[in-house]
Amino acid sequence: MTKRKEQRRELLKEDEFLSYMERGIRYAQSHRSQTVGLVVAFFAVIGIGIGIFEWNKSKHENAAQMLFEVEQLMLQAYDDPDADQKFESEQAKNEAVLGKLDAIIGGQTGISADQAQIHKVAILLNLGRESDALDTYKGLANRSGEMGLFALIGLGDFYLGANQPDEALNFYNQVLARPDGKAAYEDLIKYKMAQCYKEKGDENTAREELESIVGKYESVDDKAPIFQQAKTMLDEINQKTAASSGGAS
Repeated sequence: MTKRKEQRRELLKEDEFLSYMERGIRYAQSHRSQTVGLVVAFFAVIGIGIGIFEWNKSKHENAAQMLFEVEQLMLQAYDDPDADQKFESEQAKNEAVLGKLDAIIGGQTGISADQAQIHKVAILLNLGRESDALDTYKGLANRSGEMGLFALIGLGDFYLGANQPDEALNFYNQVLARPDGKAAYEDLIKYKMAQCYKEKGDENTAREELESIVGKYESVDDKAPIFQQAKTMLDEINQKTAASSGGAS
């Protein structure tokens, strides 16, 4: 694979990741009276394919099938007339899913158990068990590799969606403190940190984070998809500052 194709693949991966994250955050911010579980639910989708090729198929075939069936159940409507299994309410469905996830977590190790725990976070939040959900996620955040990074970013997104930017910054900084996190997600995290600073009213620091992203890609042909997201927010901040300065003069 050429270097150019490799860069394109990485940009597309970042675009997909950003798309899921941003939709989750926007939903949480506009539906504060509802659960913020969808923030993590969007995030959890990203983890479905992680490590698939590392599985020993003969050893983990049953666990993979169990996880697939649970994921299908998570996606179906509780009263779907065409579903094999129906429930009286969304809560009843979530309780059933939680039981199946706990069975996987208790009976398996490795990637299947990790993925089940990420799904468990979303279900616990949808059931209103926020404390249990965050404890589960914080346990995963101590892991090395992609699962630990996903958990840290997910925790950051949870707190950003819950209007707690200082807590969100704590977890985003932990991502950048890890060499693998900085290498894979530096631009994405800088963008999210800019969101936090903007939320805090620190638009100067938000501008610095955004300018570092925009400056990195502005003069190159292969712009990361996050470039336009960062430029849009940067333009908004600059326009607001200009309007404020004009009004003060």
